[in-house]
Amino acid sequence: MQSLARIRAVWSLLVHKISPLVASVAESIRKEIRQGGLVQGRPLEAERALAARFGVSRGVTRQAVDVLVREGWVVAQPRCRPIVAGRPKAADRTKADHINVWLWPSTSDYVASAVFRGIQDGLQGSDYRLVVGTPRRDDDWDGALSDEVRFLDSLSQDDACAGALVWPLGEQEIMAPLAKCREARLPVVFIDREPPMGWVGDVVSTDNVGAAAEVAEFLKRLGHRHTAILSNRDSASSVRDRVEGFRRATGDGHVPVAVFSPQEGESDADAYRRALAPVFAEATRPTALFCINDSLALGALDALTRLGIVTPGDVSVVGFDGLLRWLPGGGHLTSAHQNFRRMGELAAQLLLRRIAERGDPDLPRRYVLLEAPLVVRETTAPPKADRTASPCGRQGDAQTQ
Repeated sequence: MQSLARIRAVWSLLVHKISPLVASVAESIRKEIRQGGLVQGRPLEAERALAARFGVSRGVTRQAVDVLVREGWVVAQPRCRPIVAGRPKAADRTKADHINVWLWPSTSDYVASAVFRGIQDGLQGSDYRLVVGTPRRDDDWDGALSDEVRFLDSLSQDDACAGALVWPLGEQEIMAPLAKCREARLPVVFIDREPPMGWVGDVVSTDNVGAAAEVAEFLKRLGHRHTAILSNRDSASSVRDRVEGFRRATGDGHVPVAVFSPQEGESDADAYRRALAPVFAEATRPTALFCINDSLALGALDALTRLGIVTPGDVSVVGFDGLLRWLPGGGHLTSAHQNFRRMGELAAQLLLRRIAERGDPDLPRRYVLLEAPLVVRETTAPPKADRTASPCGRQGDAQTQ
């Protein structure tokens, strides 16, 4: 998919707030030190020479060197060029006996428990025990972010930790602890979501762009030409990719996006109605609604009923995740089904490989994507004006392009 081929700069945003350009220069110098291009005990090139080589201003170069001084890669001396200090000493992990896992919202959640079972599958035959962290509360987004930062911040200081599996919540909030993990050569594999923009790391996830495009193609085959998207305030890569994939496949980059974002003191039911009412009040209202996860789809179904809109008679609704598969009969919601258990298993296997490679940060990143086939249930049908349209597949079966 095109979005998965987009080029990302290789930089590290560290504890201090620095620009991507400064971070990119610092990472380039850091890599030269790792690979022996800059020799320990020798001075760095002059500031002017570094600026010319990287095509940046001397101010950017000076800030990049300051970053390396704070990290211990180089040593600053009064009235002299900084001296290359070599790679900062990493923790001795020869006696590491456990792997840390960050999951949310809790281990009792259907999805999180499926991922955890997959992790156990992937670690079969290894001697590592698992140390699991979750947010203290599953209804406090800001608190969950703070808990995640604290969890990740502790990893680089834990000499007995061999590596970590992380289902990330934060974006820029977690860059600083991730930087510490990399400098400690602690391997980290991300599950379900890509790491924050600007961070290069291993990922096991779903082909969200492709799966969302499949949803859009399915709705087009049913005859739907006016669609909308229901999202939330989550800034995760998976959310962005689903919106992008759906819009791209419809050929309409302006498909309206309603956002579910409860205000203080507002009930979820009222928040859903507030998000959806304007979209369905338009003169040309949607005949199909794509929800970026199943939880939103279930809330939307209730809100649409309260608005007097019948599903699938007036509007078809499609979710994403396949959460209702655990119910007898598989539930009633048409949804793209993610393979969470397999995701956890592959992430664990990838982490074991990274541990064997001693967390070398210079090795290319590995990106594993799983399919999320569409399973058709009772919440989708052709629009009223086109009841003869065919969904091109049997109800209840996975649809393939």
